[in-house]
Amino acid sequence: MVTALGGVPRFHHATLIPQAAAALAAETAERGRLPVLLVDEAHLLSHDQLEAIRMLTNSDLDSASPLAAVLTGQPQLRHNMKLGVLAALDQRITVRYAIQPTRLPPRRQPARRRLPARRVRHAQDHRR
Repeated sequence: MVTALGGVPRFHHATLIPQAAAALAAETAERGRLPVLLVDEAHLLSHDQLEAIRMLTNSDLDSASPLAAVLTGQPQLRHNMKLGVLAALDQRITVRYAIQPTRLPPRRQPARRRLPARRVRHAQDHRR
């Protein structure tokens, strides 16, 4: 994220989070745009990675968040967010949406009945 905003990332967690927060604040102040962090397959993120996202949204609790984070993933993500370890991140979520699985109508007849029956000859039958 720091690289995408034009910076050179530091490699220690204690310095990288403030650096990323400063880069996000500068982006908002200079360009008047709210950066968006989009994470697909977020159910695969570890607790530490989700905590890092929380820390990025934690810069000024009294004002607006420095970025909008969109997390998409399987239902496991919802379960992970409910864990006590991630309660602080779960409290920051303003919009939740779950897509229900589609239900296809049952077929009137199994597929094997719709396909024409064909006999398969054994290898011995081809020698004749």
